[in-house]
Amino acid sequence: MNPEYAAHQGRLRIRPLERGDLEPLRLARNDAVYARFLTPMPEVSAEQQRAWYEAYLEDGDVLIWGIEDEARGVFVGATALFRFRPKRSGGAAAARASSKKPPCCEAGKTLILPGEAGRGFATRGKILTMAIGFKVLGMEKMDTHVEAENIASLRSTQRCGFTADPRPPKKTGGKGGYFTITKAEFLKLHPQLRDVAIWKV
Repeated sequence: MNPEYAAHQGRLRIRPLERGDLEPLRLARNDAVYARFLTPMPEVSAEQQRAWYEAYLEDGDVLIWGIEDEARGVFVGATALFRFRPKRSGGAAAARASSKKPPCCEAGKTLILPGEAGRGFATRGKILTMAIGFKVLGMEKMDTHVEAENIASLRSTQRCGFTADPRPPKKTGGKGGYFTITKAEFLKLHPQLRDVAIWKV
């Protein structure tokens, strides 16, 4: 499901993923070096990418934003929130079942296109996404998972404010670690978000 909100700060804007974003994302996904930390899968065709997008629009538990560098007017990547608890698509029954737990979700991988890395887009894009999650969607906590070998992602995760979550090794498959952050921790760490613009699209 595409998100209902967009956000902007400085030169960066995040907005719902668009069909025009699919081809650059597909080409990046098929790049073996670029995609080495993603779930292994065969090369994705344009038709498969379009089918994935249509299925995604029906999935209420995944929200994906496109990241734009407004200074140049270009799409530079994508970022997401998913695994909402309680489930966004679960209705009243799911909400009642999870009523004793604070609303939370997982911050997904932020994918920056080849040639755009190293400019801070991943960190700033994820921070804007987290701002929407905490300030608008009502999340009280977020988790994320990072592969141990993905040094750039580990650094970005730490800049966002996540701290190590000591879960049992079997939960991470032995290939990385979980990190977590609460709403209070996030807002204290990022006071600059007072001037972030968030609006309904």
